[in-house]
Amino acid sequence: MQRILNWVGWTLLLTSVIIGLLNLGDYKYTPVDHDSKRRTLELIKPLDPPKVVEMATKPVIAVKPVQAPVVAPSGTCADWMTQAGITDWDNAIWLINKESGCRPDAINPSSGACGIAQSLPCAKMGCSLQDPVCQLKWMQGYVFARYSSWENAVKFHLLHNWY
Repeated sequence: MQRILNWVGWTLLLTSVIIGLLNLGDYKYTPVDHDSKRRTLELIKPLDPPKVVEMATKPVIAVKPVQAPVVAPSGTCADWMTQAGITDWDNAIWLINKESGCRPDAINPSSGACGIAQSLPCAKMGCSLQDPVCQLKWMQGYVFARYSSWENAVKFHLLHNWY
């Protein structure tokens, strides 16, 4: 019996929290009424029905996002690698050339992998296809997290033809 009373009490408390979040009025929760040994949830000041209707009938304004114009990235692969902080140029450029030829907008038609790193799925990278520095920073983070170095990533690629 005590378990049921505790469950009812928690249910009333949760209901009052939900009603409060929905802003439908003010409620008072009494954990235990000492006279009747019951838990109660009382409505103190209900929200006027016209206000509920007014809230429900207000128009929703849709805002279309403004899309930035597509701009081709400027600079060279070496510029982007420098800006991304890549220091192991020999191994990094070998892997980059194998994956995409250092083309930020490269998309593999069969797998959907994209960008310089050939990220799969493409959204995993979190970078625009017009942002090569972001892509190379992501690629370096991926390489270090998975292989601990560019050299180890190249060794893996040589064995499996992917990284």
